[in-house]
Amino acid sequence: MLRCQIISAYIKATRSILIGFFFLMTSTCNSSSSSICLKSLPGDSKSFGHALAMSDDYLAVGDPEANRVVIYTRNVDGRWLRTREILPPSGSSADSVGSGFGYDVSLDKSTLVVGAYTEKHKPNNPDKFQYTNQLGVSFSGGVYKVLLDKKADVKRIDELDKSEVSGFSVSADRGRIAFSIKQEKQPGKWTGKVNLFSDSDVKQILSPINIAEQNFGVDIDLKNNLLLVGSPFDENGAAWLFDLEALSSKPERLAVPNTHLGSTVTISDQFAVVGAVGGLTYALLKAFHRKKRLSHFKFK
Repeated sequence: MLRCQIISAYIKATRSILIGFFFLMTSTCNSSSSSICLKSLPGDSKSFGHALAMSDDYLAVGDPEANRVVIYTRNVDGRWLRTREILPPSGSSADSVGSGFGYDVSLDKSTLVVGAYTEKHKPNNPDKFQYTNQLGVSFSGGVYKVLLDKKADVKRIDELDKSEVSGFSVSADRGRIAFSIKQEKQPGKWTGKVNLFSDSDVKQILSPINIAEQNFGVDIDLKNNLLLVGSPFDENGAAWLFDLEALSSKPERLAVPNTHLGSTVTISDQFAVVGAVGGLTYALLKAFHRKKRLSHFKFK
């Protein structure tokens, strides 16, 4: 799992510099490594690589401006081949708007979860969007699922009120699917929550304190029985770590005094990391096996 996190971080770091390219790093047990450059095709947009997800056999690359997710599959020789494109269902909101599908992606073995999210100021087709606020900004979102190892249809899995928008952050692991939802209470101010799907059961994860409601769930990650939720407007910013087997208990707040955090999160078997985007960025690293010890690192 740690290797996959390194791969994902490396690709995300390079995609903003090399438009149309991204690098896949592989490693072996003796710590040797190699890199593979996977190039986009002429039909791909400049947003190719906006979101990435990886399992042992699949690599999903979001291209929301082209309204699709590109799938690479590893063959018996270990080579990664571009094998298919996942498109939104015909007639769906993502299909009608024409963009946003692939804004975020997550892989749970062969299960692909796709977030579709678009916001545009005074678009030419506002009637196709889900919601338009008083400032003239139109929003559309949705969460979709497809089984890559079967000839299965892409299906939308979220059922929301018209004023609720999803698709900007999704995560899947061990049969569970989590996705964030936001609702605008006044222009520019959003409250957030997280829906958790498991065995046809739906649970709603709310902010544990009122001050953290704004943009709660801007980024989420799911691993084993833990859910990490970014909360950048919780005072200076933080993240909340939920134990999904003890949701009645208060989650653990991860924060560093006088430090902006919470806009980005990721979690592995042993660590939870909370970061922020813009300016001087801190990353808070929490080790599960040392529950009382927090380490934070500053990146310039």
